[in-house]
Amino acid sequence: MALRTPVLMLMLFSAAVFLLPLTVLIGEGPPPLGVLPTSQPTQSLSSAEPWPYPSSSAPPAAPSQKPAGVPDPPVTSLTLPADTHFRYYDLTDQRVKSISVRDYVRGALAAEMPASFHMEALKAQAVSAHTYALYCAEAAHHNPDAQIGGADFSADPKNRRGFITESEAKNLFGTRYDYYWGRICEAADTALDYVLLYEGQPILAAYHASSVGMTEAAENVWPNPLPYLVPVESVGDPLSPGYKTEVRMTEEAVRRALEQAFPGIRLDGPPEGWMVPTTFSSSGYILEAQVGDQLVSGSALRFALDLRSSAILIDFADGNFTFTTTGYGHGVGLSQYGADYLARQGESFEDILLHYYPGALLGRMEYAS
Repeated sequence: MALRTPVLMLMLFSAAVFLLPLTVLIGEGPPPLGVLPTSQPTQSLSSAEPWPYPSSSAPPAAPSQKPAGVPDPPVTSLTLPADTHFRYYDLTDQRVKSISVRDYVRGALAAEMPASFHMEALKAQAVSAHTYALYCAEAAHHNPDAQIGGADFSADPKNRRGFITESEAKNLFGTRYDYYWGRICEAADTALDYVLLYEGQPILAAYHASSVGMTEAAENVWPNPLPYLVPVESVGDPLSPGYKTEVRMTEEAVRRALEQAFPGIRLDGPPEGWMVPTTFSSSGYILEAQVGDQLVSGSALRFALDLRSSAILIDFADGNFTFTTTGYGHGVGLSQYGADYLARQGESFEDILLHYYPGALLGRMEYAS
């Protein structure tokens, strides 16, 4: 599916991104090449999981990105055919299938974010998922060699990767199906009227569960920078469940994991010297670490040890490693828990989106007959 708007520029590193599964873009999985983007992280939030906000210790809401007195930007729009569908490569049965934009956005939202989250957070998430699917479709149009059977992206709805169907939502929501599905439809159907744009094209609307309190820059996770994926404050993230987690592993288990992830690595000397972070991003994520005789990225170390993020503290004692991680996911773009927090402080979905994607415009969707 090609977008019916002039292509002002080839989207930044779209070729490289199109070869990555979206689980990488949202916070999960090392980047195998030759796989179409999916549109759901395998570490997505439970769609029935509430957020128990501590009412007495909430930090102040983040300030609006737009200074007072600055007029709204001109209305920008993106036009698609009225019968637009997404084509996806189903990872379960390895077939290319079609889904309407409405059904996709509803299913993606149900798979990605707890239906109990604030309505404005749900709308923000739905716009992000909608925008990213449009981004994938445009990337596929410009990189036909990366396509599988003309698909826009890959997904695995049976295993809740990318989106789920309404029948699967009934199983997920159980006795609260009518209430939760109604909220999903309300938020998703609102999102159909909006798209995040940069220089007239859909943005790479990456998102994650929670950051360390400051989101991460795109170039610290993927090959190139993007002007709308830069560090911003996410004040609600430290209140999210599982903000800090500890994982304990034996010395032998760590050795096996590192040797499997980094073939040929030499782990000489005492275990406490096997992994030494050498560079950190301004947000607090490990950029590089000396692992044995190899210098590896923080993301590679995270995936090697199956940890929740690359903001890692490493401790070794009594034959065991303890890894303390902060946040959940790669930290780039919209924080889902951060969005819910801002919504509960009175921020609209537009404010939330423009906070997490600074420099992007929230455009209107138009559908031509």
